Amino acid sequence: MKKLLLLLLLFPAFTFAQSLTGKWASEEDKTKMVEFKADGTMMFIDPEEPDAMEGLEIKYKQTEEDGKKYLTCDLSFQGEPMDSQKNVYKLEGDKLTIIDNPDEAQPGKSPENVYLRVKP
Repeated sequence: MKKLLLLLLLFPAFTFAQSLTGKWASEEDKTKMVEFKADGTMMFIDPEEPDAMEGLEIKYKQTEEDGKKYLTCDLSFQGEPMDSQKNVYKLEGDKLTIIDNPDEAQPGKSPENVYLRVKP
């Protein structure tokens, strides 16, 4: 019973630790960021082109299938649906790796985007 109670107390902390919510800086170029909001929307931040994403809305959801974690992003521009992308992602502490086109990815050669959590 004590183990179950401890597990229940730690579950919210574990869930929070696995959350994408917050800002993430590109490992390759720390000025380029992605922000995941608690309301299920996300945005890209590029100081070189601050208005490049104006009018674009991206909604995201996290799912898991066959042991793989997926990040599905639905894009719309000024309210009109545009595209939907489903990518594999790995979250290891403060490191987020998003694998583009997972169906076409080859081990060791997959195009990966690596982001590091920005501490508030």
